[in-house]
Order: sequence, then C-alpha cells, then structure tokens
Amino acid sequence: MGARIARVRLLLVASSSSVVSIGLTRAAVKVAQARNDVEIVAVCDTARDERSRLGHIAEEAAAALIKPLFGRSHSPRRAALLLRGLPGPVVAPPGGDPNAREFLELVRSTFRPDASLWFGCTAIARPILLGLIPRNVNYHNGELPSLRGINVTAWSVYLGHRSTGFSFHDMEETVDSGPVICRGDISVTGGATPRDLERAKTSAAIAALPLVLDAVVAGKHGTPQTGPPGYYGLWEGRQIMWVPDPAQITWAELMLRLRSFGSVSLGLPVGVLEVTRVRPLTARRDGGRTFVTADGVVGEADRFRHLPYALYHAAQRTSALRQGRAR
Repeated sequence: MGARIARVRLLLVASSSSVVSIGLTRAAVKVAQARNDVEIVAVCDTARDERSRLGHIAEEAAAALIKPLFGRSHSPRRAALLLRGLPGPVVAPPGGDPNAREFLELVRSTFRPDASLWFGCTAIARPILLGLIPRNVNYHNGELPSLRGINVTAWSVYLGHRSTGFSFHDMEETVDSGPVICRGDISVTGGATPRDLERAKTSAAIAALPLVLDAVVAGKHGTPQTGPPGYYGLWEGRQIMWVPDPAQITWAELMLRLRSFGSVSLGLPVGVLEVTRVRPLTARRDGGRTFVTADGVVGEADRFRHLPYALYHAAQRTSALRQGRAR
C-alpha cells in the first residue's frame, strides 16, 4: 500500500485514432471531474499525425455508409466518435511518441503528474518516462498474463475461449506486466465477433474506472500476475491472417480466422487479396476468385474489405494512383 495523495495530478495517455481509446478517455475525464481528489493535467495524444487520423475518420465514415449495403459493418457512431476526438487539454508529442524529449520535458517541468492512465495506445512507455511519473496504470483489453500484446480480443475468439477479459494493471518496463488492479470479462457467445466483444468490454471497463481511480488515489497496488504468460504481437497476427495457399488449411479453419480477425490475405488466381467473406460452391468453376481448401471444399471469395470485387478493385486502383502522385 502506497501513500494516499490528497489531490492526484493525473495525465491521460490515449490515441485519437482509436475508438476504444477515445471512449475510455472521455469517460475518465467525466469520472475525474466529478471528484475533488483528482485533477486532469493533460491528455497526451499518441496518434502518429493529424493526417492519418483524418484519413481514418474518412475511412470509418465510408465504411459506416457503404459497407452495410454489402455486408456487416459498424455503425456511424464510430466515425462520429473519431471526429469528436479527445477531450482537452490535448498535447501531441512529436511523432505521437510520449517518450520524445520535448514531451518528457513537459512532464518534468509543467505537468508534474502523480499518476498516468494509458488507454489503447500502441506506444510503449520507456524507462525514462515511467521513472518521471510515480504511478502508471494501463488498460489492456485482454486477460493477463495469458493474453499480452495486441488484437487479443480476436485471439480469444480464435483460441476458443468461453470469455474474453480486460485488465487495468500497474505498468512496468515489460509490456503488459505489472500487478492487476482491476479485471473483468465478457462471455463469448456463438456468433459474437471481436468488434461486438470489444464494444462490450469497453463499456465494462468504463464502469470500472471509479474503482481504478480509487486505487490510484489511495496508493493501492494490485495483485501480481500469475500463470503462464502468452504474447501476441504483430508477427503472430500477420502469420495467422496470411493464407497465400488456401489448400493448406481446412474450410472450418478459414472461417474461424475470418470470424476472429475480420479478414485474411488469401491467395487467389488474381493474386493475394484482403478477403472478408467467402462462400462455398457446389462445383469448381472458372474465375479468378475461386479456391479449394485442404478438405476439398470449393470456395469463392465474394467480399474484399466488405466490398464486391469490382468496387474493391476500383478503390485499390484509386489508392495506388493517389500514392503515385504523392511520390
């Protein structure tokens, strides 16, 4: 048990390119404003740059309006939440890196936080930054220590877990380690997608924020993590979503990967494309989008990022032309 602080100066570290991060940050600001023992000194935005955030907003808006015509997609609220961005006062460190020298100086001389809360950031806190702030707490959207890393909600679905968890934990130099202050879990029902589960977990995590702030103010640390650790990073995600030869996996495995991760890079006669939906065929037929799995199922890819091939192909060509002009 650490010392109780009369009024905690709190730094929030988030990302304006993440719907989950924005939702948690807005909720944390509201919870803090309702207390007299917590003061928000700043919000650090770790999004890499404003242009990428605006591009992400445009992509989310297009998906909300267009993709439901062809397949399941998210609601317009996702794009609207991104458009609203993070609550102020917001500081964007160079390159979105909270370890940047300029931001470290602000932490040391201006913000002087007693604690920080991290929400949905891909940036990793380095020892210098952790050393400047007495208490650092991270929100992780997975059970610890078995699901450390990224995209862990998708991994919990893929691994067949009956529930998928979230954790607030004290931060250490090792990623997603440190004592767990608060945890919760959501049941994984038969048809639930990672997006559905992520939404439910975010709501549950928001409800847990008062308990987390209570622990920070009281100087109460969590329970050390126990059990075998598991880590899932970018490499593991790329491996599971990379299917250059569909004849190497079964139909059931292909469907499980699509449900869990939303898309796979599938090898087809027309090339390796980002596929979001496939359908079985009664017989093989000519076409650049057909394939056969290891168990002999003939399939056809009919959605690419939720779009029909013609629209997807047109979007890819437009993107390639735009990138060519930028160079």
